[in-house]
Amino acid sequence: MTTGRLIKCQAPPTGGSRFNLSRLAIGAFDFALAQSDWQYYAYHGTRPDDIKRFGNLRAVMSLHAEPLQIIVSESSTIAGFADLAGHRVGIGNPGSGQRGTMSVLMERYRMTLDDFAGRHALLPRAGLDVSAAAPAPPTDVDRDGGRDGGPRVGSSLLIFSALAVGIVVGLVFGEYCAPLTTVGDAFVGLLQMTVLAYIVFSLIANLGRLSLGESKRLLVIGLSVMVVLWVIGAALVVLMPQALPAFKTGAVFSTSLIDPLLEVDFLRLFVPSNPFRALASNFAPTVVVFCLFLGFALTHVANKEAMLGLLDVINSALARVNHYIVKLSPIGIFAIAASASGTITLEEFERMQAYLLIYVGGALFLTFWVLTMLVATFTPFGYRDVLRSSANV
Repeated sequence: MTTGRLIKCQAPPTGGSRFNLSRLAIGAFDFALAQSDWQYYAYHGTRPDDIKRFGNLRAVMSLHAEPLQIIVSESSTIAGFADLAGHRVGIGNPGSGQRGTMSVLMERYRMTLDDFAGRHALLPRAGLDVSAAAPAPPTDVDRDGGRDGGPRVGSSLLIFSALAVGIVVGLVFGEYCAPLTTVGDAFVGLLQMTVLAYIVFSLIANLGRLSLGESKRLLVIGLSVMVVLWVIGAALVVLMPQALPAFKTGAVFSTSLIDPLLEVDFLRLFVPSNPFRALASNFAPTVVVFCLFLGFALTHVANKEAMLGLLDVINSALARVNHYIVKLSPIGIFAIAASASGTITLEEFERMQAYLLIYVGGALFLTFWVLTMLVATFTPFGYRDVLRSSANV
């Protein structure tokens, strides 16, 4: 409170010091928090490639120290910054103060990104040898970041337990579990609620931060992955039906036998002539193509930090919503399993056995071999690193 007036203050999540200073420079913020090193760079203009010169910048107060912490496990042999070469290092997201500070240190030690075996900051710490952070101590990073990863109980165990309990309850109570279908449908709908929105905002925000060289590299790798996935998908579509047994049924006439087949309009499916219609109709390929064009276009646009920061805030909110919904997974899985096992007949189950076995086998094949090998091929992380990182999801 000042001079009898109430002043509203908000503390929204932002991209960090560099984002805050850039917003302050264009007048979008009246007051902002930033690390002192980036205040220095902005005031003197000594790092124009990272942040523009802001000669009118003034410091109001100094709050606390934020030393850069290099976090390793207790069994690590890393004793200094020069020892990071050859290890999987989380250096921070592009555009963050952490990434900028690591860049300064890398220049001092004459190191480049190629000296690290891995550098993707979005993977869990379990997939990294080293994690860099600049929080105000003490934090959870100090307490937990240096521990060797031991066995932890994740949500996967709860989900599988809910699946098993749901099947047992369905078999015991039978048709009484039919109303649980509504609960399962509601859970699936909630899961789908944020998918398309998150695809839009995350694609635009992350592609917009890339340089021209990174964009070209991502385009080549992305197209290669898509071709591989299309080939695998086509092969599965052709081969999986061959494993199903042939069912002999009576010849029954149906008007559907003479109805013309619906043709797929690939032009409408992949060309975003109306992105808003695609969003309303859930045409995911069209939406993705539109986001790719807009994201790559942003790489050449000046003063884009404000928009990218807003998209980051929206992505954080969507991720928080999805986090809340995922916590309901055991309830949703239980409802789906109970209603399905309680309403299916023995005859229907016998006819579905082959389908279930093929579906489970195909899912395991795609999850633990195809997708994991693709990640290991196009990133610095190995096959075991990817499995170890995904085990705690």
